[in-house]
Amino acid sequence: MIESKKLRKEYSQNFNILELIKYFFPWWISQNGEKSALSDKRPWIVFTAIKYLDAILTKDMMVFEYGSGGSTLFFAERVKTVISVEHDKSWWKVVSDKVNVLGHGNSHLWLIEPTISDKSQYENIADIDSYKSEDKNYRGQSFEKYVKKIDEYPDEYFDLVMVDGRARPSCFKHAVSKVRLGGYFVLDNAEREYYFNIHENLNNTNWEKIDFYGPGPYCSYFWRTSIWLKVGN
Repeated sequence: MIESKKLRKEYSQNFNILELIKYFFPWWISQNGEKSALSDKRPWIVFTAIKYLDAILTKDMMVFEYGSGGSTLFFAERVKTVISVEHDKSWWKVVSDKVNVLGHGNSHLWLIEPTISDKSQYENIADIDSYKSEDKNYRGQSFEKYVKKIDEYPDEYFDLVMVDGRARPSCFKHAVSKVRLGGYFVLDNAEREYYFNIHENLNNTNWEKIDFYGPGPYCSYFWRTSIWLKVGN
C-alpha cells in the first residue's frame, strides 16, 4: 500500500503541461501510418496510463481484458496470465497469430461474437443491463455472452481488469467483483457520457481513482483513461 501511495503522488490527476511536452515525440512517431498498437505491443490508451501500468504490473499478476490487441502483448510480457475476450473474428485471428508467433503461452484469447438481440435496438447503452455497443454497426445485437465470460472465474480472482471493448457498462457490472483487494480496474475513453454510471458506482471508500487525461498514440486528440485501485470491500 505504501507503493500505491507513491504512485498516486507521482501520477497526479492535474493536467501537467511538462508531461504533455515529454510525450510529444512518442506521439509524433505514432502518427506514422505503419505504426499500430499491435506492432508497438502497447495498449491504445493515454500515454501516462501506459506508463502507470508499466510501473504496477508484476510477473505474478492475473489479468482479464475486454478487447484485444497491443494490450494483449503488453500484458503477456509483464504478467503471469492474461485472458482476453474479442468480438471481431478477423481481428481475433490477427492477434492470435501474433501471440503465437511471439510464443506467449500465458495469453488466452477468446472469440465471442455478438448475437441477434430480441430487445430494442435503441435501448440505453449506458444501462449496465443492456449488453449493447454504442457502435451503430452492432445495432440489434447483444454482447451478453461476451460480457459474461468473466463470470466463469471466482470473485476477487484478478489483479487487474481492463475494459476497452464493447458494451463497457455491462462489462463493468460483471467485472467489478472479480478484482481482488489491492487490484485495479481500468476503463479507457472514460470521458464518454454513457460511462458516467461506472464513475458513480465506484465513487466510494472502497476505490481510489486516478484519471489520466492527455494524448495517446495513433490519435490526434486527447482523451481519458481512468484507473481505480481497490482499497476495501
